[in-house]
Amino acid sequence: MATIYHTVNIRVPVGKVWEYLTSEENYPEYIAGYLSDGRGNIKDQDPDTFYWSADLRLVKIPVTETITGIRDQESIVYQGTILGQNFQTIMEFSDNQGDCEIRVTISYHISWYLLNGLTDRLLIAPITRKYLRASLEEAKSRLESDGN
Repeated sequence: MATIYHTVNIRVPVGKVWEYLTSEENYPEYIAGYLSDGRGNIKDQDPDTFYWSADLRLVKIPVTETITGIRDQESIVYQGTILGQNFQTIMEFSDNQGDCEIRVTISYHISWYLLNGLTDRLLIAPITRKYLRASLEEAKSRLESDGN
C-alpha cells in the first residue's frame, strides 16, 4: 500500500473551508484535472457516490468515489477506483488559531500486473502528488481571495 499526503493552511475558518470543499458544485473549480462525466452524483441511485474523469491531458481516466465516513467539519473519507485500482482519500480539517489546516491522505494499492513499485515511483506517485498539491493550492487561493 502506498500513501501520499499534503497539508495546507488556509486563512479562512474551518466551517467555510468545509462548506466549499465538500460541495460537489465546487469540484470543477479546485480539483486539478476534474471533468464531469455527466453523471455527477446520481442521488436517486446512491447519494454518496460520485462519477467523474481525471483529465491527464493525453488521457481521460474514469473515477468513481463513494463517501464512506464523515464527521462534520472534521473529516471526510472516500473510497474509490481508478483504472480498476482501489484507493482511499481522507480529508482532515482542523482549526489552527482561526485558520483551517487541511491534511489530505491518499492510500492506494497497485496491482502486480501494473509492475507495483516501478509504476508507482515513475508514474502514479508523481502524478498524484502533483494533482493533490495543485488542487489544495487552488482551493486555498480561491478561498483566501474571496475574503471569506
